[in-house]
Amino acid sequence: MFTVVIPLYNKELSIRNTIQTVLNQTYQDFEIVVINDGSTDKGVKIVESIKDNRIRLIQQENQGVSAARNRGIKEANYDWIAFLDADDLWEVNHLEEINKMMALFPNEKIYVTSFEYSDGRAMFKHERQTPIFKVENYFKEAIKERLICTGIVVINKECFEKAGYFNVSLNRGEDLDLWIRLAKNYPILKSTE
Repeated sequence: MFTVVIPLYNKELSIRNTIQTVLNQTYQDFEIVVINDGSTDKGVKIVESIKDNRIRLIQQENQGVSAARNRGIKEANYDWIAFLDADDLWEVNHLEEINKMMALFPNEKIYVTSFEYSDGRAMFKHERQTPIFKVENYFKEAIKERLICTGIVVINKECFEKAGYFNVSLNRGEDLDLWIRLAKNYPILKSTE
């Protein structure tokens, strides 16, 4: 049901733990597409050492994270694209929470959970009436709260045809650029989980 796209560039110290957090999910219907974006460390060997037939490793010359994510989207076997950076971790219920959101709001195309910073820094959060809600105005709410980031969003593949892909000409803020284009075209469902 989900394709988990993981761009890989010189993350040998973290890639095993990142993939393991996907393999440990309570919801198990997924594939993992790792796009090696020209790594020069041992990250590729680590990915190859993880024996699970749901993992595909795709090689490309270094083109940057946007090109790697875009390649992962295009290589996906499933319509629901989840992103995870090679040094980020998921809680075990991430995909289960997304699946629950999809059951409650089956006509939507973008679902987002919540996150915590690993260093424990405080986050501003709006008070919400329900734990799962539709973001009413992304552009107003995103000023005060980080509503979307790469490791917590799941997007239907068809959205990229309308809103476009990650902008390969940007080397910073490429994710924010995409969230803005998506928010102009689609409602966003968010969970406080």
